[in-house]
Parts: sequence; structure tokens; C-alpha cells
Amino acid sequence: MTSDPNAALLTALGCLGLKPRDTAKILSTLKAEFGVTAEVDGGMLILSQTGTLMNPAAALTSYAKKHPLDFYGLSPDEVKFKTDLPDVSAKSAYISKFGQRAWNDLPYNAKSPSAANVVSPTIPHVGMTAAQYKTLTVAEKSRLCGEIGYKAIEAILARR
Repeated sequence: MTSDPNAALLTALGCLGLKPRDTAKILSTLKAEFGVTAEVDGGMLILSQTGTLMNPAAALTSYAKKHPLDFYGLSPDEVKFKTDLPDVSAKSAYISKFGQRAWNDLPYNAKSPSAANVVSPTIPHVGMTAAQYKTLTVAEKSRLCGEIGYKAIEAILARR
């Protein structure tokens, strides 16, 4: 059981099928823009606004609709592959914003050998299949193993 609001937020968003880029940023935006405070009680995320308890699922779903760039896989203009950029001007804008190294690291398309390194919107959970597990980053695999144990990871890898 955790008392960390960031960990509780990550768990709550995972239950909603959302994969956040930065939980600390989401918490600070909730506080600054909406006056929402986050607390943890018994490992559960509690959101309140001016002393009134909120439904976390409704509040976080609404937040995700207003701030899709804070989540993996929600932004319609999210660039995962070079083919996502329609023309030379978009390519130039991407390089100007993120740099030449980021452009070089970008896979050409989903079938490229380096496409496996692209962050997927898969949410780590105990009921996932082996194929879903293989799409996780090393950090996500490590965190999941720490939470559920290696026996559960073996069970995941045995699933088809």
C-alpha cells in the first residue's frame, strides 16, 4: 500500500486504461487549473475540490479529454514514426522542436526494426498477455515485476 499520490494516480489512471507521461505534472495541473487536491487514504486516490470529494474516474477522464498530450496514445498529432509527418515542412518543424537526434531515433514506420522501441499505450497489469508484456519498456517491466513478483510474470509470459 502506498501513500504517494503519484503512485496512486498512476494506478487510478491504469484502471481507466490511460497511460500518463508524467503524473507529477498531472497533479500540479489539477491543482493549478482546477483547484483539485490529491490525497491517498489506504492506497486509494482521493480527489477533492474546495473540500468536496470528487469521483476520481470522472475527474481523470475529463482531464484526459482536456489534456490529451499528457497521455501516451491520446494525441492525434503524436509522432511515433517518420511516416506520421505528412510533408517536408512538418519534418522541419519536428526537427526544430525536438532536434536532429530525435529525428534520427524515430523509426520509419510500424514495420521498421526499431519500431519495437516506440512507447506503446499498453498499461502494465497482472492480466496481460505475453504479447502485451513484450511491448512494455524495461522500466515498466521492472516496476510491474516489483509489484506482482516474478511468479506472476512467469504466468503472463505463459499466456498467449
